[in-house]
Amino acid sequence: MIKLSILTIALFASMSANASYTYMTTIDANIVFVKPQTDESMCQASSRYIKDYAKGLGVNIEVGAGYSDNVCNVDIYNISSFANVSQLANVGNYVKSLKAENYTMSSVVYGLNDGSGQPLLWGDTVYADLLWNLR
Repeated sequence: MIKLSILTIALFASMSANASYTYMTTIDANIVFVKPQTDESMCQASSRYIKDYAKGLGVNIEVGAGYSDNVCNVDIYNISSFANVSQLANVGNYVKSLKAENYTMSSVVYGLNDGSGQPLLWGDTVYADLLWNLR
């Protein structure tokens, strides 16, 4: 296990689109290495990993992926299927634990806002940006 100290993870602490909270935590996480399948980009593989992890928690979400300029935009749909904030925090911590053998991930934003008030929640969708850089 590797101890990761995270100053802030912007997670939403309420299902209300009008709420704006920051969830702060320190996580003790197993690093998860993303391994794309032959026909997948890093972004698609990340989305698949996130969806499979949430499914293991009993949460049925849809995860879409958009990719440009090494930025993987992970769109998580059907967030109302999270039963509580703990499930949501678990998925956020999982996103933070993703790593790749030949890549570094520079940033992750996940939640209602990015900590400076910029909204990341539209309707029933939450956004995360994964910045993958080839080593």
